[in-house]
Amino acid sequence: MGYYKSKYQHMKKQTKGGKFLFKSFIALIIVFVLYSLFIESSYIGKDYRYNIFVFWIPILIGLFIAIRFNILGLDYKKIYSELKKERKIYIKIIYILLINFVLFMFSIIMFWIPSNIIWDILNKIESQKNKVEVVSIPVEKFTKSRQSNKIYFKFNNQIESIKVSSKRINQFIDKNPNNYIVEIGVKKGIWNYYVVDYLNVKLKI
Repeated sequence: MGYYKSKYQHMKKQTKGGKFLFKSFIALIIVFVLYSLFIESSYIGKDYRYNIFVFWIPILIGLFIAIRFNILGLDYKKIYSELKKERKIYIKIIYILLINFVLFMFSIIMFWIPSNIIWDILNKIESQKNKVEVVSIPVEKFTKSRQSNKIYFKFNNQIESIKVSSKRINQFIDKNPNNYIVEIGVKKGIWNYYVVDYLNVKLKI
């Protein structure tokens, strides 16, 4: 009787933990979407340090925690046993990839999203200490889609893009991009990132 009671309490605890985790997932996704739409800075520039400190380190920490403490409640012994029994190699590969995908998405949502938001806030704070610099760059192309409208250009020898409104892109979508430059007011932020203060598209003189 004590065994079943202990088992029931363990399952109940896992269920509560699962509900809390699910609610946390949803809350962070909503925060991320709202932050991206209304608060996140528009910036240009690239730096390997972002990939290391803001993306990969949080992701790896998330993977370690998810596996070490079995946050997702996966029965690894059962999974291993099922994989040993499975004869079809492609099924094994799909199963392993699916588990890794779930763990990776857990890390993205629970660790990268907060890390990225914190980085963006710090980047914004740092940029407020600096004056606006104006850069004029030839336009590479104009694009329009349901997801986003963008103006592409090269900055520091890297292809960059900035999202613009449908109203603005409609003025240039049928034009030859080679005839235009983009004038961008930027403030230096963290590392090699620049927060966009304003953007104008002008005909080349």
